[in-house]
Amino acid sequence: MTVAVIRFPGSNCEKEAIQALNKLSIPSELVDWNFNKSLDRFSGFLLPGGFSYQDRIRAGVIAAKLPLIQQLKKESTKQKPILGICNGAQILIESGLLSDGDHLEHIIDFNYVEQRSIGFLCDWSFLTPFNSTHNVFLKTLSENDILPIQVCHGEGRFIFSSSPASGLKYVSIDGDISGQFPTTPNGSTDNIAAISNKKGNALAIMPHPERSLMPSRYPFSIKAYAKKHNINLVDFTALFKAFKESSV
Repeated sequence: MTVAVIRFPGSNCEKEAIQALNKLSIPSELVDWNFNKSLDRFSGFLLPGGFSYQDRIRAGVIAAKLPLIQQLKKESTKQKPILGICNGAQILIESGLLSDGDHLEHIIDFNYVEQRSIGFLCDWSFLTPFNSTHNVFLKTLSENDILPIQVCHGEGRFIFSSSPASGLKYVSIDGDISGQFPTTPNGSTDNIAAISNKKGNALAIMPHPERSLMPSRYPFSIKAYAKKHNINLVDFTALFKAFKESSV
């Protein structure tokens, strides 16, 4: 069992992704965008964050056209787990892999709230899963779990023509799904932060679970509020463990 962490020109979160896998004793291998061998020997795939091809045209669109992504689509049909984080999520969306077809049912656009662009965001948010049993990365999470997570993107607003089968939504630390800024930091439709494909083996998530894996990284203010109000915060261990538990 080995997870391929796929690096593109402009990726900058591959080391954090590998560290998250290492922490859970999940073997990984760094694979570059111009890898010209078969991906068949890998049991899963992780596309890390960054700015592939400098986000030219729009984030992820150039990387999504690479021959390696066509290979990735073939591996997806084998039900291998595929996780795209931030720029990796944008690449998965642009490739059509999350739509289980060649046409785009989902897009990721610039952060836009209250009728204005708010530019690049770097902050902490909170997520909760929906229809979690449908997706391999979310299936062991409970519907009322609150997961702190780092947000770090300029183009993170999900827009879709059909509702995703499963995923994660932005909520407050108290579990409120208001949709208001800053609870939903980028104006995503239905407060969506992550979406699953219909088969449930792929997940595109805009915030950074690899940076939020250890509770020791949570800001003091978050830990203090949770303790005072008896809120059980859940980390992203279960998400990464899916690579181990779903290996084929």
